[in-house]
Amino acid sequence: MEMVAHLNDAFDLVAQPDGTFLARSLAEVGEGDVVFGGQFVAQMLLAGNTVDPTKVVKSIQTLIGRPAVRQEPYSIEVEPMHSGRAFTTAVVTARQGGRLCARALVLLHQPEADVIRHGRRAPTVPPSDEATPYDGYRIGEGARTLGGRVQRIVDGVDVISGETVAPPLLRVWARLDDAGPDPRHAQAFLAFESAGPDIATAMLPHPGVGTASAHGTISTGIMTHTVTFHEASHAADWHLLEFRSPYAGNGRAYARGDAFTADGGLVASWTQDSIIRAFPEDTASFGGRTVL
Repeated sequence: MEMVAHLNDAFDLVAQPDGTFLARSLAEVGEGDVVFGGQFVAQMLLAGNTVDPTKVVKSIQTLIGRPAVRQEPYSIEVEPMHSGRAFTTAVVTARQGGRLCARALVLLHQPEADVIRHGRRAPTVPPSDEATPYDGYRIGEGARTLGGRVQRIVDGVDVISGETVAPPLLRVWARLDDAGPDPRHAQAFLAFESAGPDIATAMLPHPGVGTASAHGTISTGIMTHTVTFHEASHAADWHLLEFRSPYAGNGRAYARGDAFTADGGLVASWTQDSIIRAFPEDTASFGGRTVL
């Protein structure tokens, strides 16, 4: 099965006769041959959503134990745990070639009337049309719309070259071009986007280390990613995503963040654990290559 060019196509999981789903990867989004961790989260969220069409996803907690190859499809299994009037839970598992790659716990809920309500408001930043184009690999001139994702970095912060030294804080405007009306796809898009520059944010205080170093001179990868959804939104609309990394050390990094609508409403929050470590000096066991 070929890779796909747009997130809408990656979000359309292919149902199989045995009850599993086949997932396809984006052709232009991913590090080398490795499936991007945010894709795992987004597609497993959509699979978990199928257990109860009367409810919406409240949260997904994902553990990525093994990378998958982008050029090959992988299967997603859904195991219902419990279904009640207010909540439904499911275990979702991704496998490729018989190997377990990732597992997630998906919590769905039926929204209820407020007893209390509050929500953090978006920070004051320049609007999306004043931010710098960004595609995950290039900033400014040359940045493209990959997989339908339109991204702009506030203040033009360079997270790629390693030349920028700044506090571990990054703000990115993002929207999905040609997004459909399906609200589940809006959640999947935010899950996908929230898993992106967390590692890059953790690198910002450290000179000489940037996204360009990943999978070249250092080994990086997402280990866990948890997203909680607060309100509904539309993927075609601009969202402001704020990434913060309060800690990095011991070959690991931790990041958390919030996503807001353009009018300042909080719609989702997330946390991520990742690895940022040196490659082994002896790569003989990897065929002379540096790999994750």
